[in-house]
Amino acid sequence: MTNNLPVPGHGLTLAFCAALLLLCACGMVDDSADSVYDVKPWRALDDRDVSGLGRAIMRGAAGSWIHAETEHFTYHAATLQQLERVIREAEWSYSEVCRRLDLPLAEERGHLFVVEDGGDWARVMRAAGRRADGVALHVGREIFILRDEHMGTSYVDIPHEMVHYRLWQEYGRELPLWLEEGLAEYLGWETASAYQRRRHLELYREREPLASEHWIPWPELFARTSYPEEPARTAAFYRQTGALVEALAQDLPEEPLSSLVEQFIGEQRPFREVLQEEYGWPAAEVDAMKARVETKVRNSIEEDR
Repeated sequence: MTNNLPVPGHGLTLAFCAALLLLCACGMVDDSADSVYDVKPWRALDDRDVSGLGRAIMRGAAGSWIHAETEHFTYHAATLQQLERVIREAEWSYSEVCRRLDLPLAEERGHLFVVEDGGDWARVMRAAGRRADGVALHVGREIFILRDEHMGTSYVDIPHEMVHYRLWQEYGRELPLWLEEGLAEYLGWETASAYQRRRHLELYREREPLASEHWIPWPELFARTSYPEEPARTAAFYRQTGALVEALAQDLPEEPLSSLVEQFIGEQRPFREVLQEEYGWPAAEVDAMKARVETKVRNSIEEDR
């Protein structure tokens, strides 16, 4: 990666994270460290090849930074406590995302920045061409996570961005946006829930039905190459694509997600064509699956555990 500012990448917004709650299910939390990492000063890092955006963040108002290296990432945070917490979650999430995508752990090392200063974060989002309501961002080899003590914690931001990161490592930008964001939404939630269960906690969310005016018609959903400008429609895009990928995973239980992904690489075949020609679904079955997704998102309160 060069030191030029990155092109706009994928991110997670406040609207997407708004209804996440965490309940203790089994008493004491077991959050022991199980990741091997080395804390180092900046000049001792094996990989200091970060973008101009990454360098600008480390020159920001957060002050001095602490750095650590693992096999898969170089981490940057303002405090050792934050660094340790993020390393545990990110390392486990990365391995779990690779497992669920049926992909090997990549040899390439990425960078993860934990930003705690609101002014620094605003500069991240402006420089990356993203809206100010974002709470996480993946661009190339770099992941940026907001950890603002006044906002509370998003328990899905790191797993969500790990999906984007691993898909980018494997496929670049060859996936249609609906599929990549749907995988990040669906697998991000599944991975976040699994991680919290390891800590004897239960993650759940309740979300209201989607307003009719925010629903994105299927042809537009499949054709989009960028996110909607309106925050409510961006939230709808997350909801719809995540529910769609979840339905596909449930209706194709014997197929690894990597097999589904490979059907849409490159030429980006029409959604209906793939299900009919590759999986033998009749047209009526495709329509029924889409109708189930629409009913779930538009008409009923969701509670995911």
